[in-house]
Amino acid sequence: MAGNYLRLIALSFVILFISCADEVTPEKTPTGAYSNGIYILNEGLYGDVKAATLDFYHPESNQIENGVFKSVNKDIGEDGLFLGASPQSMTKEGNLIHIIINGDGKILTINASTAEYLGKTTELNSPRYMVTTPDHRAYVTSLKENKVQIVNLVQKEFETGSIVGSIDTYNADTPQSVLDDPYSAPQHTTERIVAIGDELFTNAWSNDNKILVIDPNTNMLKDSIEVGIQPQSMAVDKNNKLWVLCDGSYPGSKYADTNGSIYRIDPKTHKVEWHYEFPSNTSKRNICINKAGDTLFFIDKDIYRMKITDTSPSRIIDAVEGQTFYALGIDPKNEDIYIGDAIDYFKPGKVYRYTIDLNKVDEFQVGPLPNSFLFNYN
Repeated sequence: MAGNYLRLIALSFVILFISCADEVTPEKTPTGAYSNGIYILNEGLYGDVKAATLDFYHPESNQIENGVFKSVNKDIGEDGLFLGASPQSMTKEGNLIHIIINGDGKILTINASTAEYLGKTTELNSPRYMVTTPDHRAYVTSLKENKVQIVNLVQKEFETGSIVGSIDTYNADTPQSVLDDPYSAPQHTTERIVAIGDELFTNAWSNDNKILVIDPNTNMLKDSIEVGIQPQSMAVDKNNKLWVLCDGSYPGSKYADTNGSIYRIDPKTHKVEWHYEFPSNTSKRNICINKAGDTLFFIDKDIYRMKITDTSPSRIIDAVEGQTFYALGIDPKNEDIYIGDAIDYFKPGKVYRYTIDLNKVDEFQVGPLPNSFLFNYN
């Protein structure tokens, strides 16, 4: 089993390195209606199980199909009608896509080429993101629990996934009062998760300032790295360096008036090599990297770009009045930039597509609150 976990880095590094979305090259080349394009996950209104949708965009024809999960699976009962409350992220594993449903505490598994529902894993506590292993397990983060849960994933139709273990992420001296309050600080709940070498790195985002290091061979918390306030997302560059985008404070938090920041970490030494502090504490989110692993992109109200050799980012696409940039993805085929617009957080969202030269190619409507893209090229 130890060998299996050590091999997870080859798979998981590819997942993050390709783009903002999770993607793995399958052993075979399945074909289907959704084998060559982009899945768009729309989280809908918070807590509304009927509002969330899964859309699919065909970039060669500029065609959008809205609500593909429901249209494909409408005949299989309740599981095929609605994704659930507040879907958070998508991860591709071979020809499977695992969709984490944060509000319902579950993971839905679909066929990547056809969008057909296969099965689910339930009883998770506020799951957020995952990284997979070659033996079809996943390490799943949680917003409300001081644990990373280990899950046996669904692999075929009518299967049910299962929780097989967990890793405590809080410090041994953390007071119980802090552990009991998911919004206390810092208590080490977790958000994104990536694998580098033979270790897992996860960001303790909510009211926290740590990158936690996990040993998947022992399933134990190994180390922690202090970064800026609220590390929101991560990316791995071509040199295997870990980049962390911190969104800073928000009104009413214990870290009032703390600006956001970017950190570069050497994962071999667990040391911070470089960091940059933003001049304001506006909300930052969704750091991404291109396929070459040499250019970072992220949202700070507008869209910013920064080469890994730069000393500061540059604004490249402005959000105009009425736009709320919420999701960001970089196409691994041609480096087209995809931006999800939440607008007012209630209306159907929009997606804007730009070339790497910043020419606008397309604009189309999607479900409410588009939060992520998965580039599915088989």
